[in-house]
Amino acid sequence: MDTANNTAQRKAFLSRVADQFRELADEIGEPYKADAWAAKGDAVLSISREGQEDDALRVVVRLVDDGDGMEEKLVLLFECNREVTRRLGLGWNRSAPDVAAGLDSRADHVDDGSAYAIGKVTQGLRADVLAVLKGEPGLVARVSPAFARAGSVRPRSEPGPAGDVAGDNGERAACGRREPAARRAADEPATPLPGPDIGLLQAAIGELATKGGLKAENVFGGFIKAAASPGALKQGDAVAYAQGALLELGLFYAAFLRSNGMRASDLGMEGGALRNAVVKAKAAFFEQDEAVRWQVAREMVTGMRLYYAEALASRGVPEAESKEMLKAVFGRDGAIANDAIAILAEPEPAKRGSSLRRLLGRNARE
Repeated sequence: MDTANNTAQRKAFLSRVADQFRELADEIGEPYKADAWAAKGDAVLSISREGQEDDALRVVVRLVDDGDGMEEKLVLLFECNREVTRRLGLGWNRSAPDVAAGLDSRADHVDDGSAYAIGKVTQGLRADVLAVLKGEPGLVARVSPAFARAGSVRPRSEPGPAGDVAGDNGERAACGRREPAARRAADEPATPLPGPDIGLLQAAIGELATKGGLKAENVFGGFIKAAASPGALKQGDAVAYAQGALLELGLFYAAFLRSNGMRASDLGMEGGALRNAVVKAKAAFFEQDEAVRWQVAREMVTGMRLYYAEALASRGVPEAESKEMLKAVFGRDGAIANDAIAILAEPEPAKRGSSLRRLLGRNARE
């Protein structure tokens, strides 16, 4: 954000986040009290049990100055019974937070281990809030039907939860606030949950290969189809799909390095001679250094895990079941990466006539 307007921009952004929290709070009824506000540099969603002082669930969003090299950094803390169970870190160094989008603003960076995907924070947050509250006795019957469908916002044509009743003046009381009944338009349809973000997989392929025409829907085609199917994946499936992606990437790098006169600028990448030297070095390191291949494999596996998590959420899989399914497939992501890079390993002397080695050798001669 521009330094001169930093305070005003931050205040506007947090006010928008508080509005998004209020929309979510409006879906929660008795025996809980939900509220949202922005104050003292924080936007807060608080859900407490009636008659108890402590929050059952609390979500805090703040913009911080110490942003790991970012010009602006957002931190989200998801607290259950005073314990932080989920975190999100978003950073901006080339762009700035989108006030209108609030939590769903695009960002230049997301911290490792973040609970939500860029651009889909409110969707994931709704699902997590629902998952927590569904485990509380007596609450499920008081949550509106549409909100109970994978955490989506209920269409305002549906009846609200208990305690959400119309007043004499045409307004409704909900969680301590009063809003015009006109907002509950009978013809407003429910908003379906979007599918998983294929950008998570495209980013794992890397800029050079993306510019060169490798598309995630092709490189990860089998994995994408499997993630959308009703069956559960296994760790061996993840290894196989990662191997296929790494093989595609390895062949692309080999072709790029062995194509006489091919430059990064020929693929539409900007930066001139220096940029060309950097991308060629990266491709060469991938071929020659197992540690580099392992790092690329880890990034691919991480992208696959995040994509699979979103796929399960879009299928309406309950959070507890989703966690178990993710753990079964990606619980040993380091081992998956190790197994995946084996397809590009230097062959043993007795196997140097392998078809892959002959292909790469022929590319080198050409």
